[in-house]
Amino acid sequence: MPGPDRSPCRVVVVDDDPGICALFEVACSFDDRFQLVGTARSAGDARTLMGPDARVDAALLDVTLPDCDGIDLLGELREVLPTTRFALFTGWSDDPAVTERAMGAGAVAIFRKDLPMPQLLDGLAELCSSDAAP
Repeated sequence: MPGPDRSPCRVVVVDDDPGICALFEVACSFDDRFQLVGTARSAGDARTLMGPDARVDAALLDVTLPDCDGIDLLGELREVLPTTRFALFTGWSDDPAVTERAMGAGAVAIFRKDLPMPQLLDGLAELCSSDAAP
């Protein structure tokens, strides 16, 4: 996995909010720990972007997408990209049922949307540099 002294972490962001996608595009362009592979605003776009030949180290998925539940999508994408580390991105308050479903589907982290961007990027970098199996 990429880390501080290795190549940048290749990241995909899946969120239906164009402002959030744009924010990640800008943030990742200024942070050499990351290479933004792309953003997707729907599950359909994510499936296209994250096909079997995709080189993605980490993906950040919104829990609520217009065409699919983000947790269901996570489970689907883990089948296609088993070495990718998946994290959920949510604006909801802490809900144990969501956390349980997410971890059961293979999420390795859950980030709240109200987390300041520097903390979110640090968490994502930690996720990318972890030696633990996804």
